[in-house]
Amino acid sequence: MRLTKLFSASKDFYAGAKKYQKQPKTETLLDILAPEDEVGNELDVRDLEENKAEQERQRQLVIAAASLGMSIVGSLFFPPLLLLSLPSSIYITGLSYRRAQRAVAEKRRMTVDVISTIERALLIVTGNLFYASVSSFLFSFNKYVLAKVKNNSKQRLADVFRQQSRFAWVEIDGVDTRIPLDQLQPGDLIVVNAGEIIPVDGQIARGMATVDQHVLTGEATPSDKGSGEQVFAMTTVLSGRIYVQVEQAGAATVADQIAHLLAETVDAKTAMQLRIEAISDQTVAPVMILSLITLPLLGIPAALAVMQSHFKYKGTITTSLSILSYLHIATEAGILVKDGRTFERLNQVDTVIFDKTGTLTQEQPHVSCIHTCGALSEDMVLLLAAAAEAKQSHPIATAILQEAILRDLALPALDEASYQVGYGLAVKLQEHAVHVGSSRYMQTETIAIPPELQVTQATAHDQGHSLVWVALNRRIVGAIELKPTLRPEAKALIQNLRQRGIKEIYIISGDHAVPTQRLAEELGMDGYYAETLPAQKAQLVQAFQAQGRKVCYVGDGLNDAVALKSASVSISLRGASTLATDTAQVVLMNQDLSQIVTLFDLTHELQTNMKITFATVVLPSLFSLSGVLLWGFGLAQAFTFTQLGMVAGVAVACSPLLRHRAPALAAPGSDQSLAWRRNAGQGPSQTRQAPLRSANIASLPLILN
Repeated sequence: MRLTKLFSASKDFYAGAKKYQKQPKTETLLDILAPEDEVGNELDVRDLEENKAEQERQRQLVIAAASLGMSIVGSLFFPPLLLLSLPSSIYITGLSYRRAQRAVAEKRRMTVDVISTIERALLIVTGNLFYASVSSFLFSFNKYVLAKVKNNSKQRLADVFRQQSRFAWVEIDGVDTRIPLDQLQPGDLIVVNAGEIIPVDGQIARGMATVDQHVLTGEATPSDKGSGEQVFAMTTVLSGRIYVQVEQAGAATVADQIAHLLAETVDAKTAMQLRIEAISDQTVAPVMILSLITLPLLGIPAALAVMQSHFKYKGTITTSLSILSYLHIATEAGILVKDGRTFERLNQVDTVIFDKTGTLTQEQPHVSCIHTCGALSEDMVLLLAAAAEAKQSHPIATAILQEAILRDLALPALDEASYQVGYGLAVKLQEHAVHVGSSRYMQTETIAIPPELQVTQATAHDQGHSLVWVALNRRIVGAIELKPTLRPEAKALIQNLRQRGIKEIYIISGDHAVPTQRLAEELGMDGYYAETLPAQKAQLVQAFQAQGRKVCYVGDGLNDAVALKSASVSISLRGASTLATDTAQVVLMNQDLSQIVTLFDLTHELQTNMKITFATVVLPSLFSLSGVLLWGFGLAQAFTFTQLGMVAGVAVACSPLLRHRAPALAAPGSDQSLAWRRNAGQGPSQTRQAPLRSANIASLPLILN
């Protein structure tokens, strides 16, 4: 397959097979994590305002419901109770009047609030208190349901900032002390161990570590860091232990460039009116005109019946319930959709762009091959590395241990007292010194890499693979080549997306061009862009959209945040960087890309359901309107038909909840999904299936000698 440049650009990245001039990447190494006090204060203010608004909506709904209850009882059993519903109807009418006034001032046209307010006022004046109570209840219920739709994600997703550890270990007078992050000051010396996230921007004062920076740079290969080198917040220490002198803490760690770009892309996310609400508003003026024409011809009751025949809030209520139903179905399937309007945007998507590292590939690599140098076999080289890494938990160690499991190797016991951790490991095995680690680690240990393997090292680097060197008695005996693991569902996902009408699919990555191109060809992509900076990812998305395409961007890192913000629809995975999950409109909670196919299927279903729901509401209203004009229907008949439409619309809107209770939408993580994963596996599973056996290999000295 030939991958070509998609459009002209004078940016520093690879596009297809064409190489553009590159610039230093230092500007990408910025932290997005806002300080806890600012984030907390902002959230507290926002939460307080939202809680007040929610309480006010609930209070209005309770008042309207109580009024409706009294009017029903009064109509059926005790008429004086109807008068008790009058204050509530007047109160709700006053609220709708203010809303109608604002709507007319802002939109310069009549809306549903206008016809609702006029009708309710006329019902009160003419003594139709029961119908006025029903109208008041529907007004309040509409406000409540629409607010639920628009704020659904805020109730379903706990803020990721609050879930993160907000403390750091600081060396004070030679003692490691745990303090809150917001108390860190420039110049403090913090300790970061293997498996921990670096919380600040700073410089390594002492120690060595292998650091995973893919959330910032997109590069799949971890970086070795030592004394005097820069490290950045939100990157992860895979192995080693470092003391970092804080350079930027608190508010200073906010990434100025990316945060500024995010602020500039806010307009790309301006909220659209719900489609049915717009249709409801557009039909108000014709109905009002028809009611005015009916007034002198058929009288006030007929004019009121014409206004009653308008479906008003019923369309928005039922279609909002439809959206809520599918939001719930998506959540049950392990897909968090933050905004119901995302479904509408998804239905328009024709282009999907994937980030590579951490999205199409898993964070944990797998062993692709083992290079030997000397008399030792591949299994023996692997055994030495696995024995050294046996008690480590970082992804590289896990990949080596899993390969040892697949080869059914028995690990010897180690001398724990000899354990040394840096860019690699130094252990004692039956009185033999074993070193396992990166090339930089071997250099610090003055262990020379044989010339015949230096070519292998260069080739692996160009392919985006990493080498773990293994030395025995200070002599290189082999190297284990680690390759990023393609997610097992990736190939099927691309095929399924094309079957669902997606026209073009691309990869954008901060990784090298060679591995990016290879992956694009393997998956059958239409093109790729490599070695891109965060700002360029957003520029590429915007360029696609400028050509009239509707773009869905799938990414997981801080370097994807601006692109996520710019895309028509943005998808991230649970466990991704904080900013990615906060920015994305959709979060795949089970970290399974096949959920994207489920998401598109639900989108198409929702569109069909909303159309049927709306038709179910509108048709009785049209029949009622015809009855008033042609067959002499009065207010009672108009009320009956419109309420029947409301009930039928609610039934249609909620019917998917019953239909999807069947296992047809088996969420990833279920037995069916797990079985599929095992059968379609690409690379080794991330789950250790069986413990490694421990053994004392007495023959090792013979082999070594």
